[in-house]
Amino acid sequence: RARDFETTITLSSQVLAETADDPVALYLRASARVEQGIARRDAQLIRAGVEDARSAIRQDTAKKPDYYLPYLYGMTHLTRLEQNRAHAETAVTTASRLLQRTDLQPAIKANLLYQRGGARVQLQQHEPAAGDFRAALDLDSTHLAARMALSDALVAAGDFAGAQKSLDQAVASF
Repeated sequence: RARDFETTITLSSQVLAETADDPVALYLRASARVEQGIARRDAQLIRAGVEDARSAIRQDTAKKPDYYLPYLYGMTHLTRLEQNRAHAETAVTTASRLLQRTDLQPAIKANLLYQRGGARVQLQQHEPAAGDFRAALDLDSTHLAARMALSDALVAAGDFAGAQKSLDQAVASF
């Protein structure tokens, strides 16, 4: 949360050196690697984060849906860096499957909808993306990232009045 990705990677790697299949450490390292890879525009670092997320998912006996978030986020950003639609298509399919679960808490469901919307933006599916962002906001009206992404998706879809309303709401909530 402090965005100290280097320390997160170092500490989680130390835990993984002791317990290689610790899903929490894998998830934390995945998130940090993906975020750092995005900031550096480093596809290999994002891929390392995606692989950590996959490992966390495999190791997690409780099947926590939040462990999918760095995977989905990483795949969406790989789409941008590598200009490969297959990454975003995989993210949409994975998120859609997860969203069918009946045990999702509203906050995690909102995050999954936000991630699916982001992948749909990469596929130039702006109206379905806007629908995902709206659904995320219905579940969590304080989800500022979804609010901002909704505004961008509405601009891309040509709904300038809707985008202005969404931006006004984002400013008000911020």
